[in-house]
Amino acid sequence: MLTAVLRPNGVVAEVNRAAFESVPVGRGAAVGKPFWQGPWWYDDPAKQQEIREAIARTAAGETIRLITTVRSAGNHWLQVDLSLRPVRDDTGRVDWILAEAAGGYDSRAAQDELYRLNRELEERIAERTELMRLMIESSAEAVVTIDRHGIIKEWNGAAERIFGWPRDQMIGGRLSEFIIPHRYREAHEAGLKRFLATGQGTVLNRTIELSALNSAGEEFPIELSVWPVRCAEGYRFSAFLRDITERKRAMQGAAETAERALRFRTVLFELARMDKTDYKGSLLRILRTAAYTLGLGRMVFGRFEEREDDVALRPEIIYRAESDDTVPESELGGFGMSGYPQYYAAIISNRPVVANDAWTDPATVEFRDHYLAPLGITSMLDVPVWLDGRVVAVVCHEHMGTARTWTAEEVGFALSIGNLVALTLEAANRTQAEADLRQAEAEVRKALAREQELNELKSRFVSMTSHEFRTPLTAILSSTELLEAYGERLASDKKAELLGMIKTAVKNMTRMLEEVLFIGKSDTGHLQFNPQPTDVDDFCEQLLKEVRTGVGREHDIEFTATGHPAPALVDTHLLRQIILNLISNGVKFSPKGSTVSLVCTRDAAGLVFEVADRGVGIPPEDRANLFNTFHRARNVNNIQGTGLGLAIVKKCIELHGGDITYTSELGKGTRFLVRIPLRGEHDENNPCG
Repeated sequence: MLTAVLRPNGVVAEVNRAAFESVPVGRGAAVGKPFWQGPWWYDDPAKQQEIREAIARTAAGETIRLITTVRSAGNHWLQVDLSLRPVRDDTGRVDWILAEAAGGYDSRAAQDELYRLNRELEERIAERTELMRLMIESSAEAVVTIDRHGIIKEWNGAAERIFGWPRDQMIGGRLSEFIIPHRYREAHEAGLKRFLATGQGTVLNRTIELSALNSAGEEFPIELSVWPVRCAEGYRFSAFLRDITERKRAMQGAAETAERALRFRTVLFELARMDKTDYKGSLLRILRTAAYTLGLGRMVFGRFEEREDDVALRPEIIYRAESDDTVPESELGGFGMSGYPQYYAAIISNRPVVANDAWTDPATVEFRDHYLAPLGITSMLDVPVWLDGRVVAVVCHEHMGTARTWTAEEVGFALSIGNLVALTLEAANRTQAEADLRQAEAEVRKALAREQELNELKSRFVSMTSHEFRTPLTAILSSTELLEAYGERLASDKKAELLGMIKTAVKNMTRMLEEVLFIGKSDTGHLQFNPQPTDVDDFCEQLLKEVRTGVGREHDIEFTATGHPAPALVDTHLLRQIILNLISNGVKFSPKGSTVSLVCTRDAAGLVFEVADRGVGIPPEDRANLFNTFHRARNVNNIQGTGLGLAIVKKCIELHGGDITYTSELGKGTRFLVRIPLRGEHDENNPCG
């Protein structure tokens, strides 16, 4: 019994001792030498060549079994059953060859038995070969084998299905001319030659992805596992090939889905961060961004409005992506929901309307003829806007062109857009509520201030009337009592004096009441402004004549007029109040005999009146309230007055559209400067124009 371990090149690495029982030599005659040169085949070159070729085939991956003869002791030849089997490593490469020889047959019966065993072995080999062929044929993967010249030797049924070429057409054909794309053919031929020359290959014994051609000339991705097989004629190359088109498509779809999800999250994050205080601007940005992200032609935001007998969907913003603008408000229109019951029922139930084909979808077909078709809208994705526990609005994502199928990610994105719109509405409502609250607070504060002002006015009015009315009433009472008690005994001139005092007191009371009524009309907006063409210089001259014979009879009243004599449009009643109150105050608060002056000039801007006195002046602490009603400076002492004169002056000047300024110095006097703009003939505020 001979058992030996050979290297792939046939050199003996190890051999058992029983192999030398029939030969007159030891192990040293075989170990380290080619197996075919062992002591068993001395002087038989034919046997040596047969063993050498069998080893070469085994090194290529074949299992060899043959009947041969060996030399025995006594120089006899014996028949033995020699088998050569390849032993592979983890990568499939032949690492060792196991050689086994048994027998020593020298009888005819033994030879017959050996032939029978060989036939059985051949049948088993044929059976296994057929089984292997069936396995290859039924494999779902393409199995292709080529020889060292690239000629196809095996082409199974899966290869026919994947590549489209029948087996009988492919066997004997050159592989590179059928399934290898043109740009890879040169590299394929070069790689094949390199392996045959060096035993090195870049694609062998591993799984790689490449592109292949089918019978229609179309490229598609494949996964390839190829390994070399050594055989009698050299090398053959077998490969498993798998069509990975669907896998690639799924991977691409997954990558696109992931990229789209990331893009959606990024967009939503940026929109969530934006300032939502600008209601219209925020809504427009949301709609524009959604249209760009989803590739839409239009975006619509509309609110539901309750009417007497229906609910209407009124669009507030319609964004058009192609022109990057919005539909004018005058063209927005609206939809009564009684005409769209299916759509309204879907939206009001707080679920999105996902219409891939908007022209046939039950929820949107009601819009087809008068809305979808004219605008070219083919697909719709409408989401409700939920606020305060009810659906208050809807965001419409409108696609134009070929109808599209909305993905789950796109529906989720649209729902998030609806939520952002709801947050924007909530922010707008909150902003409006805060504004209303601020306005209400301001109105309350204003009312409180007004009430406080009225209370103060009432207090000052009561104080004024109790003080200012007491003096004339006292004069009237004392005069009437004197007339009543001594009327018959009083001289006529004395009676006339008492009657004059009564009349003067009545006039003063009447003047004070008129001033109060004047302020009342001004505060209630009933004070009228009636400008008329007036010779201002002559008007002032006549007014000062009254002053000189009345309140100013003990003062020097000066008047200077410069400018053009042309008439000016003024309200003489209001102008009288302005000049008379300023002159009267100058007289009232100046020492007797002093000068009170009025200068009237005219320039390009209008009329200028300057009233100056040499009186007590205005204390700095009283100047902030100088023009308030019933306010009197703290240095007036017992000088009579109502505290209404300067308030009346300011209101009369404001009705003319003018202004008043002043300068004052305690103990030296005060100077008031009044400016009244000129009104032309065609002034829109000129009732005479």
